[in-house]
Amino acid sequence: MTDRQGTIDLPEGEKRDRRTERRLKTRAALLSAARKLIDHEHVNSISVDDLCQEADISRAAFYLHFPNKDALLRAVQQEMVDWYMRHLLKLDETAASSAEGIFAWLSDLIAGSRKAANAILLLTDRSRALVDWNASLRDDMVHALAARVPQFRILHEDGQVDEERKIRLLLLFQVEQLGGYLAIDAPEEGDLPVWVLARQFMALIDERPHPEIAT
Repeated sequence: MTDRQGTIDLPEGEKRDRRTERRLKTRAALLSAARKLIDHEHVNSISVDDLCQEADISRAAFYLHFPNKDALLRAVQQEMVDWYMRHLLKLDETAASSAEGIFAWLSDLIAGSRKAANAILLLTDRSRALVDWNASLRDDMVHALAARVPQFRILHEDGQVDEERKIRLLLLFQVEQLGGYLAIDAPEEGDLPVWVLARQFMALIDERPHPEIAT
């Protein structure tokens, strides 16, 4: 159907779909612009105007999606967390059954970290509040892994957490730091650091569990 000016009068549902598509496209453009600028500039030197210019959108459009620059940077950070969570799910009982399996999983993580070096820099360059936020997410990830992969179990039969084993697992999961180191500072280090971490994982798996830990 057309109106008096001859323009197409779209059904309301289709109008909403197109608006949603435009919003998603604009948000994606802003995230892409942020990632690109972080590649070349220090985070603190990036302005909203820089982001809008790179994304080819207006300031008004920016503020329809994010209240400020920090909110956009947190969205970039969340992208990396989401990717990490998806990668974490690939560490299953089979992969955790050998050093070779863990090495392969860690190698994929390092490769992904090299592609996301800008996001790693962002993660290490933010405020104390964001560091605490990441620590909380890491804690959640360890609990999720321990519940899903028998080799990493941390619960006693009464449902209480074995805090010592949990802390050891948390320490092993400082893989973002290893990934950042290999991807950004020392790509020439090769496989040796990855094998070292894989063997540390296996040492945790192979140690005799506390007799009260549920099997």
